Amino acid sequence: MSYATNLNENAMTALPEFFHFWDENSHERWTSWETDLTFDGETYTAIPVYRTGYSKDIKFSSVKITVRLPIDVSTFAIRYIENHSSLPLKVGIYRALSSDLTDYVTLIEGEVKETAIQEKAIEYKCEQHSSFLDFRIPKVLYQSYCNWDIYDSDCGLDMEAHKVNSVITDIDGSDYSANAFSNYADGYFENGIARCNNDMRLITKHVGDTITLQVPFISSVVIGHTIDAFPGCFGSPTLCRTRFGNLSKFLGFPYIPSHNPVHYGLERYLADPRSVS
Repeated sequence: MSYATNLNENAMTALPEFFHFWDENSHERWTSWETDLTFDGETYTAIPVYRTGYSKDIKFSSVKITVRLPIDVSTFAIRYIENHSSLPLKVGIYRALSSDLTDYVTLIEGEVKETAIQEKAIEYKCEQHSSFLDFRIPKVLYQSYCNWDIYDSDCGLDMEAHKVNSVITDIDGSDYSANAFSNYADGYFENGIARCNNDMRLITKHVGDTITLQVPFISSVVIGHTIDAFPGCFGSPTLCRTRFGNLSKFLGFPYIPSHNPVHYGLERYLADPRSVS
């Protein structure tokens, strides 16, 4: 079943659409209507906004919609001009009757997966939450390294209990220096997380008082700002035990043989049956 793009001028007089973008800190609400409207108890500001069509099928493929709006109206757009933010941006798109805004349908509820800047507009490529159907099954694999991601609910570590807080003393591209980092052995923060103003980045390297981020923070993060760093984990039982004391939650199989004894035993037998008693 296919659904059209923005409604034509006649249809727009009866069916306004509402676009809600939000993260853990703030919300933006827009409407395609010619004037501001109050929908679901919130004010939606009228702007020139465009969206693509989308389709649904019996295979439960995730719905994808691209929304285009003026770049100067969206504070979220500033993130993507300077850098790609790691904070997830949620989206909800709804269509209602102008005569009764409580009579509405949900077109999509999901997340912004990609962004693109084109001249004076920003495009948000949105995907419905049903994309969870694409997740790996089974969740747990028979592998040497731990199946959990550090600080997730299965790992069980309290993230805040391992926080190292300090003030940024120098910034050089993706390198951020802070005095407290030098109190820990090189590599302590690698594969960990850096956080500043509720924005988080992956730490790819740690030497002395300097950590290197996969993607630098936005330009508003400057020398003198406070930065939190959290130690990383590479999924080994030794690191889990010595650094975090969390071996009881470790879920890996480090003693898997590097060679399949059945396979290699069979090869040996076929080569010389007398070698296997």
